[in-house]
Amino acid sequence: MRYVFPEKPGFYPSSSAYIHFEDQHILNVRYVNYKLDEYGRYHIHHPEGHLQSHNLRCYLTEDFQEILPDPEFMWEGMIGLREYDKSITGLEDVRLFISGNQLKYIATNKSYHVMQKIRMITGDYSASMAMFENGQVLEPPTDTYCEKNWIPIDKERSDNSKNRFIYRWAPFEIGELEGNTLKIVKSIHVEQLITIRGSTPPQWSEKDQCYYCVVHYCEHVHGAKTLAYYHMLVKLDKEFVPFEWSNVFHFNRVGIQYCIGFTILDKGFAFWFSEHDGNPGFLRF
Repeated sequence: MRYVFPEKPGFYPSSSAYIHFEDQHILNVRYVNYKLDEYGRYHIHHPEGHLQSHNLRCYLTEDFQEILPDPEFMWEGMIGLREYDKSITGLEDVRLFISGNQLKYIATNKSYHVMQKIRMITGDYSASMAMFENGQVLEPPTDTYCEKNWIPIDKERSDNSKNRFIYRWAPFEIGELEGNTLKIVKSIHVEQLITIRGSTPPQWSEKDQCYYCVVHYCEHVHGAKTLAYYHMLVKLDKEFVPFEWSNVFHFNRVGIQYCIGFTILDKGFAFWFSEHDGNPGFLRF
């Protein structure tokens, strides 16, 4: 199904992150100022070609079928960091997680890094006030130009006092924050996951006594004009080690697809996905 999101001139809803926090079903929706054509080329709605992202906070009904009244666009003014670059602004691919009793976010950003490198940024997510707060730019284990897809692990199910993230899948690595730098604390080679990226925070299944993640990989398909994205469900044990994975699947069609919103229901799964960097959808089964 498709939600009816508020309009924002020059911007279009895209990927969505979900979390259940304090009895509320929260959805963070990224809005982008561009569209992709059938060849994957960017058509940017900005006089100087700048890429911009805004984020919308929504509350969902208990059955996930509708957005409750008065969603609000998130304010970045309380992040508290200086902007060094205007060519790519805003928080991209926001993922929501819980640390202690605090709702947090982690996202991709370029504008807040002094050297204009693409970095992960984390901080507090105030759903009630519709604000990103207390931003902290994070540094990777080794210096790179571009960082994406750090997958947060909720502290509630971790016996570690530090925030931990799945850093990558090949090799499968988990890191923990020391100050603002990620240090790798677990590294395992899993041959079947060598091409995997992303994507959703681990969700605990009481029925199966394991975690589930949605992940993806992409490739050029013969005759296709753009990349094809393939998704899988991966099971992780109580120590966050992957041990089983599903067959690959698409959500609605072959093409560019992202899924960063996922949860486990009493009966089945729920996914929030986007197509071609737009056209967000919701699927449960």
